[in-house]
Amino acid sequence: VKLLRGRQPSDEAALNLKIDKSHKSVPFGEAKVGLGLPWAKWDNQLFLTELLENDQFLVSGKMNNVGTILSNETQPSIKYAEIDAFEPDIQPVTAVSKISESMPQNRYVKNKSYNISSNIHHNLSDDAMIRLNVALYSDSLHYETYHNNTYGGNNIVTEEESRALRQKNKAILPSLKYELNSANIYLSDELKYLLSPTEGSSTITNNGARLIEQTKQRPWYVQNYLSTAIPLMKNVLQVKSYIRYSTLTEDFQSYADSVEVYNAAEKFKTQSFINKNIISTSIELGRNTLNIRAKAYYKHNTYENAGRTISNNLQLEFSPSYSIGYNYNKDYVTIEMPIKWEAVKLNGGERKNMRKMVKISPNVFYKQHIGDNWQFVLSGAINSNVADGGFRSTHDIRTSY
Repeated sequence: VKLLRGRQPSDEAALNLKIDKSHKSVPFGEAKVGLGLPWAKWDNQLFLTELLENDQFLVSGKMNNVGTILSNETQPSIKYAEIDAFEPDIQPVTAVSKISESMPQNRYVKNKSYNISSNIHHNLSDDAMIRLNVALYSDSLHYETYHNNTYGGNNIVTEEESRALRQKNKAILPSLKYELNSANIYLSDELKYLLSPTEGSSTITNNGARLIEQTKQRPWYVQNYLSTAIPLMKNVLQVKSYIRYSTLTEDFQSYADSVEVYNAAEKFKTQSFINKNIISTSIELGRNTLNIRAKAYYKHNTYENAGRTISNNLQLEFSPSYSIGYNYNKDYVTIEMPIKWEAVKLNGGERKNMRKMVKISPNVFYKQHIGDNWQFVLSGAINSNVADGGFRSTHDIRTSY
């Protein structure tokens, strides 16, 4: 970030790659083709890119039916520098039956998996660029098992069971990003959309009695993340804004040949709206640093099944911290005193509950070098949120690659 040069030290490593002139303006890449018999097996890959003066194009694709699942190729990545743009996905109520055995998956899963992604990067100027990413994914999985057990003795008992699982997964993940990186301002805005429907069916037959379960899940979201930094005298003021709307619809059906109580049909729908805004800055006080961070967070969830339940969560947080550095700032002590006001409201049918609370979560972090090969790190915190374990191993998480 050009704006931070001379204002904020950085220990991040960077690679400066230069492409040979003979590769510029000429598409280059590699292709891998794999075919096998019997049963017409295939495993193919393609990578193609082209670099122009102000544009970059990249296309990659994979497809196989040898049991290798490619769903990880379209999973949204999480960057620590953009952790404020992360929110957990809506957790489903229903569950699609998992395919799992002790042996390698490609030994027993019949699949057809396809993945393709493209990247278009265009430089608008020396300081500005725009980038479009599109990722597509589709697969179908099929898995069957059968076992037969016979128990001898005076009364011979035979038990046989077969299972058949089928899954269909699709995903589309486009994103559009604009970035302005100049000496006077840094601005980054990224718009993302994700649609990933999943269908699963499970059939269990035991001694002739059959149970069938069918599940459909259709999650999607659209989000926008804005991050900007502007000079504030000798310091930098950072402003971040995150907004996201997501929906998850679920259908569950089960049928049984033997027991009627297993026949069921349920529909669930969850909607979520999240808005997060953060302002932060650092002020140099001699050799020490005062960090100030303010955050406003709002979350509105709606749950629908037989009835409708609405939950609201509003959080206002102010987090000052003071860092005392010595030994050429190689060693330091940081004291932080976050203060959070939170209001939670739950409205379901005739029940209405609301709770307001104030949370103070002081924490301290101390790092001391001992010679050239050792360092001592001590951290501690008092926190009312048991899930917040950020004080653990803070140094390692923030400095490793």
